[in-house]
Amino acid sequence: MKYLIYRILGNDLPYRHGLGQTLRNTQFILNREDHVGPANRRWVLNRIFDANIENKLVRTLEKRGETFVRIPFEQAVFREKLARDRQSAFAYLTNVNAARNLALSDGLKIAEWVFPFDGSCIVPRAGIVELELGLSNVQTPLIVVRMARIRSFAKVNRPPVFTEEGVPTEKSLGFSRKSQLRFDENRMYGKADKAALLNQIGLPGPWNTWAEAGEVPNSAEAYTEFGYIVRLPSGNRFADWGYSRRRYFREECFNATLRYASLTDRGTFKLKWRLRVFLRNILAWCEQLLQL
Repeated sequence: MKYLIYRILGNDLPYRHGLGQTLRNTQFILNREDHVGPANRRWVLNRIFDANIENKLVRTLEKRGETFVRIPFEQAVFREKLARDRQSAFAYLTNVNAARNLALSDGLKIAEWVFPFDGSCIVPRAGIVELELGLSNVQTPLIVVRMARIRSFAKVNRPPVFTEEGVPTEKSLGFSRKSQLRFDENRMYGKADKAALLNQIGLPGPWNTWAEAGEVPNSAEAYTEFGYIVRLPSGNRFADWGYSRRRYFREECFNATLRYASLTDRGTFKLKWRLRVFLRNILAWCEQLLQL
C-alpha cells in the first residue's frame, strides 16, 4: 500500500471546542471525503473519557466500514495522576503525540507512507490529487503538508489560504519507512507538540520564534512540500479567529478539562459549556458584521 491517512480523534476540550465537535467533524469528513475512502484511511480514538461520545464515534466508524485503533481511557489511572500532578493528568487526557506515534507504528507496517493528521482535518479532492501526484516520485523521507483553516463548513471547497494574520499556518507531516523521526511524547497538547518537530527539520515558519518550540536544530532528514489539508471549525468560532485567541483558549481549557473528566454527572457542566460557547459565537458573528 502506498499511503495511509490517520485522524487522531481526541476529547472535545471545554471551552476551546464546541461540545460534540469531534463527532460532527468526523461525520463531515466521512460524508465529504469519498475520494479517499476507507482503504487509505484509518482513525485513532485517543483516550476519549466521555463514554457516550466514544460510543457514537465507534458506531459511526463501524457503520461506514472504517478501521480504527482505540487508546482506552482508564479512570483509575487518571485519578492517580490528578492527585499527584495536574499537568501529568492533562497530558494523560490529551496524549496527542503518543497517539500520533501509534498511528505511525501501526500504519508503517503495511503502508510506505503515513500521514498522522489531527482529527479535524479533511483532505479535499484537490489536496489528495496533489498528494498522490507528489508521492509518485518523492525521494525524501518526509513530506510537509500545508494546512488551511476555515471557520465554516461551507468554505471547505473554496480556494485554500495558507496564511493567517499574515504568517503561514502550521503545517503537518507525512512519514516514510525511511524516516527515523517521531513526535516527542513528553510534549503536552498546546505546548508546540507538533511545532517542535517542524523546528527539528528546519522548516521555516512562525514556529521558529515560539519559545515553547525550542531551538531550531538541523535534522539530517530532508523533506519535500506538497499536498494540503483543511482544518474544520472547532465549534468555537470566537476561538478560531486567530492564533492568539486559540492560544488563550488552550490555556483556559486546562482546568476546565480536568474538572470535566473528573465528574460522574456531567449534565450541568455540559449545559454551561454549550451556553458559554454559544455566547462567544454570537460575539464572533458581531465582530464579523462590524468588519463588513
